[in-house]
Amino acid sequence: MRCSERCVNRRCVELVPSGPLQCIDGCIDGYKGPYCQTPCPRNCINCNDTVCSVCKDGWFGVSCSSLCPIHCVNCNETTCHICQEGWYGTICQNSCPDNCHNGCGIVTGECTKCKRNMFGPFCNSPCSWGCEQVNNQATCNSTTCFHGCVHGRFGSLCDESCSPTCDEGCDMGGVCVNCVSGYYGNQCQKKCSSLCKEGCDRAGTCTNCIDGYQGELCDKICSYVHCETCDRDTGNCTSCLSGYYGDICSETCQSTCVGGCNWENGTCLKCEDGYYGDYCGINCSARCLNECHIVDGSCVGCDVGFKGGFCNESCTDISTNCTECDQTEIQCLSCVANWFGPTCEDRCPVGCFDGVCDEKGDCIACELGKFGPRCDELCPTRCLEGICDMNGNCKACERGYFGSSCDITCSLSCRPTQIDPICNYRDGTCMDGCVHGKRGANCSEDCMEGWYGKDCKYKCGFCKESRMCNITTGKCGVSGCQVGYTGSNCMSGINLKTIRFVYLYIFIAVIVAVIMVTIIGVVLCHQNRKFQKQWSIKIKSSVLVPLENDDKTRGGNNSANDDDNPLVIGETAIVSESVAGGSLNA
Repeated sequence: MRCSERCVNRRCVELVPSGPLQCIDGCIDGYKGPYCQTPCPRNCINCNDTVCSVCKDGWFGVSCSSLCPIHCVNCNETTCHICQEGWYGTICQNSCPDNCHNGCGIVTGECTKCKRNMFGPFCNSPCSWGCEQVNNQATCNSTTCFHGCVHGRFGSLCDESCSPTCDEGCDMGGVCVNCVSGYYGNQCQKKCSSLCKEGCDRAGTCTNCIDGYQGELCDKICSYVHCETCDRDTGNCTSCLSGYYGDICSETCQSTCVGGCNWENGTCLKCEDGYYGDYCGINCSARCLNECHIVDGSCVGCDVGFKGGFCNESCTDISTNCTECDQTEIQCLSCVANWFGPTCEDRCPVGCFDGVCDEKGDCIACELGKFGPRCDELCPTRCLEGICDMNGNCKACERGYFGSSCDITCSLSCRPTQIDPICNYRDGTCMDGCVHGKRGANCSEDCMEGWYGKDCKYKCGFCKESRMCNITTGKCGVSGCQVGYTGSNCMSGINLKTIRFVYLYIFIAVIVAVIMVTIIGVVLCHQNRKFQKQWSIKIKSSVLVPLENDDKTRGGNNSANDDDNPLVIGETAIVSESVAGGSLNA
């Protein structure tokens, strides 16, 4: 048999032959018994047969069945031994100070470590903002910044500022690393002399002096009056004022020198126009353009029509048509009219204006009505006065046309003008707006529903059909106007009070007419009945006959009634009103 994995070190012994193996070194956490088969109570890490010796975090008691106070990791019946991070107290009821880093002491609440830039037992005191900060490391204590100061601060707590004239900051004692230009001293608090040139050193000694001064502090004037600058220590001239030269700047430069001369030997820096040589005493060639080379007298440029190093050759030596040429190359720069080319031996195209063309033979401008580099093409026929640019684009169009070639007709909806063009020659925009009923830059759109007239700026009247009207005249359609309006454009209002009276009168008239018709009908019906009754009586009378004696024999027993009925109806004629009427008509 194998030893149970719940035995510590997997060591066990067989005490009874063929019996279970008993653990020698005890059980792993969570199990108990000689064979380590029985689990400890819930929340119990280590136990024996009777009690738990170690409970899981947050539980306590003999069987680890009691819950520790909140924030308490390990406790007994009265006291927390370990609190969750950020809490302290006998039952972990207090939160650590906000600026603690990695918790605080369980008893006093003092911080184990402070967050960056804070210090004190409870980390409630901020470090000076001048302390250098390092991630996740304490910054200071009550007396010292641990990592030094930020740039521009000094002192044990970095609470003092370096001098504003320090360059690259200062050390912990406030001594500047360097001074900005123009200042000196430990704190760079002193200003260099105003006569120093390029500043001074930390002791205040000038690096150089401004022109005309000498000495360590540049507080002395140079020894010689025409010195421009002099040695700081000896006072000897190192340059002269313009127009002077020599060791002590006592010699005058030549009058033909421009900008003075070399202060040591007097040679001119530049000559007046028309002179050359070291001292500008030799005349330049008469054909030189203004000046010549200061050393050999060769011309810097020539007068028009001449060439060569000394401008003593004519441009006509190249070609009789050459009016200006390069000083050194066989090339004409300009030609007489109608000629072009490197040597002015090619004739300009016949269409060039005034016969002028460039060095390639392309015309500068064309004669009227022509275009193209050689002015050999005709301007479009609709160009105003036949004028177009060098690319063939019309500069204006004949009336009624537009486009770069004036080949597009202006919109028929443009309002005609008396003198000016109907539309813009570039984009076809109508110059004087649109005819009635049209809108848009090119007058290509009808007025929007409800509008009419010039530029569609008039609103339709009160037409009955959805406010629609003729886009040209503004007249409403056959359906007419809305109630209360009249006129061809339905713009004239009718007095509603009058309309109400009219409707009232019409209503009364209709009622009266109905009543009259009813009365007349009743009267006619009554008279008709009366008339029919009279005719019925006449018909009955016409069939009455006298009672003859022989009738008595026919009448039999009717003799008893003879006195009461002197007349009898020979034939009982029952005539309906309609039959009577028919008989009468017959």
